[in-house]
Amino acid sequence: MSPTVVWEPKALAAAHRYAKDDREGVLAAFDAADALADEPHPPGSFSYGEGLYRLRVGDYRVWYDVREAVVEIVVFHLGRTR
Repeated sequence: MSPTVVWEPKALAAAHRYAKDDREGVLAAFDAADALADEPHPPGSFSYGEGLYRLRVGDYRVWYDVREAVVEIVVFHLGRTR
């Protein structure tokens, strides 16, 4: 059973703000987050321990929590580097 990818409201709000001037970049971050359902630990993801990971997608960082017990991946932060 593949995990479900869930976006926390704060991360969605950040995505909405960033999409105003970089729609394509935000869509790429959403695509990468959706792909976490098939591969929660893709090449390039970085572990911060206790199920916390960061994935770089262009100018964005997707921070997420892999919750194995409930088969869920929670995106809790989307940040931009520029």
